[in-house]
Amino acid sequence: MEKVFNSKSLIYILNTYSSKSSEHYYHIINLLNVLSTKSVRIILVIEKCDEIPYFQSNLRTIVISKSKSHSLFRYLKLYFTLLKLYHDGYTNVFIRISSFSTLCAISASFFSKLKVYYWHSGTVFEFDDKQPLTLKKVAWFFKTRLPFNIIKHTVDYFVTGPESMINYYHNVVSVPLKKLRLLYNDIDISRFNVLSIQNKKNLRTSLGLDPDDFVFLFVHRFSPVRMSSLYLPVILDVFFTHVNDTHVKFIFIGSGPDKTKIQTSIINCRYSNQVLFKGNVPNSVIQNYYMVSDVYFNPTHAECFPRTILEAMACSLPIVTTNAGGISDILPIPQLPYISDIDDVDSFADNLISIFQNRNSLSSIRLSNRNAVMKYSTDYVSDMFKNILNI
Repeated sequence: MEKVFNSKSLIYILNTYSSKSSEHYYHIINLLNVLSTKSVRIILVIEKCDEIPYFQSNLRTIVISKSKSHSLFRYLKLYFTLLKLYHDGYTNVFIRISSFSTLCAISASFFSKLKVYYWHSGTVFEFDDKQPLTLKKVAWFFKTRLPFNIIKHTVDYFVTGPESMINYYHNVVSVPLKKLRLLYNDIDISRFNVLSIQNKKNLRTSLGLDPDDFVFLFVHRFSPVRMSSLYLPVILDVFFTHVNDTHVKFIFIGSGPDKTKIQTSIINCRYSNQVLFKGNVPNSVIQNYYMVSDVYFNPTHAECFPRTILEAMACSLPIVTTNAGGISDILPIPQLPYISDIDDVDSFADNLISIFQNRNSLSSIRLSNRNAVMKYSTDYVSDMFKNILNI
């Protein structure tokens, strides 16, 4: 009997999942839920997890390992799982970032007609190439760069976004143009929303925050790639030199290699009691911090398609950021005055001061951000997803 393959089928591979994680993989569950309502047959394959995600639909999940098993075991199990799913009629494999899963899927495609889609986005290649030649860099090359180079030439489709990242990956990273496909990150606009004034104050109280403070929010990693220490604490020093208001708070959420150094540098500053480091917060509840904040700020030297920007826009937050990666593609025109060059730390600090001083006249920015983010709603992006997979 001749096998019938289902073109409207998808194997989505996540390298890890946990509802307690601060990673953005939590967003993927909602995207797959929406896709499954659009006549797409989906199986979610998770390399490693400590729990099974909850789905509203009858979406099937396969877990390769619930523990940190040996990578060879996981590779073989994933390899044979993909071949079995192919023989069950699945034809498309989509992997987000994980080189391990992508190489496995490419290997399986040699003995099947699986089409492999690999998603990657990030302007980190120049930073990596500038690092001195050490044993650590040699190990990094074989673990990270070499697998990536193999993938970019052997994968069926290389998926990225937003628009400027297509040019970046072709011109800087040398991904063949015929392989490149555009796909947006998505945002659940029902989860990231706008609260009434009273509900905002109530939520602040439940989070241990002063209901009457003006809150600047940062959610991201403190890392050498993003050059976090270039901006911090310099921009805070400049801000509090010009702003003498004890009802201003800066909330930092996230971790990373540079966090301890930055946090230590602020301890003895005169404004230290106005700066709160919250550490990692699970993405499943991170919307609470956006919804109680007044401005989102994103000092970064390297970026790609930051979901944090989308999360802030969905909550109608004005944004102070740099022009790193694809950020300028995402933000609407009213936000342009608050985007500084990645090397212009003084301009970034001035923009923080300016947006605070104009805090009572930001309604147009709030509205434009909320309207612009609809372009990245899960419903819209799920249709983009179907289009690039031709399903």
